[in-house]
Amino acid sequence: MDDITAGKPNAWSDPAVTEANKKIQELVKAGGFVKGFSSISTDSGADVALLYTGKAAMTLGLPATYQTIKTANPQFVKDGKLGYVPFPVVEGGKGDPANVVGNPTNFWSISAAATPEQKQAAREYVKSDLLNEKYAADLLAVGNVPPVEGAEDAIAASDDPAYYSMIYETAKKAPNFQLSLDQALAPRGGRQAADHAAAGLPRRDHPRAVRHHHERHDHRLRRCTCPQPEPAPAAGCSPCRRW
Repeated sequence: MDDITAGKPNAWSDPAVTEANKKIQELVKAGGFVKGFSSISTDSGADVALLYTGKAAMTLGLPATYQTIKTANPQFVKDGKLGYVPFPVVEGGKGDPANVVGNPTNFWSISAAATPEQKQAAREYVKSDLLNEKYAADLLAVGNVPPVEGAEDAIAASDDPAYYSMIYETAKKAPNFQLSLDQALAPRGGRQAADHAAAGLPRRDHPRAVRHHHERHDHRLRRCTCPQPEPAPAAGCSPCRRW
């Protein structure tokens, strides 16, 4: 993942990439995805609706998944129908199962074009206005978990302490946090990564063919070099990202 996000040559040729594509196709053949579709809209909530209407058994989604369900079908949560489990460990994998990968959150970015004084002011703003007790409480109120130390008491007093504690403890204990590639790469690269991954679903492209798609466009999958942001590690450029 580090080599891919850094844009290193032949990073997509790592055997782990081919193995990941094989696992995806195993899920396809096992009926793990909606037949005939390579993706379902997240913006409209259509993907999550499959879960709370009983048409899907499991979903792998964003933090907004929880918020969407609580808004669209709060009784689903109140009745204890929403469960959550750690992602299954891949046998023979080299990574640490405690690592967090996906989109549980994103990063704040500071412009690389800013002066040292402006950068310092931005850092102070993040600390004083975005990591304070009130902001943390506001996050919990709308279904988000604040990324701050010592939030245990606030979480315990929230409307769903079990869920929030699971998210909080998972993040707190994680040795490493890696965004999904469609978020970690520059906008064009992120879209291409998602498109090439989808190529392995309905058409069942061979795993090596999917890897070849990535390698062919590797020069486009590098980080954004626009002068505006100074992204945190593994983060893309927030101002120019297409959500």
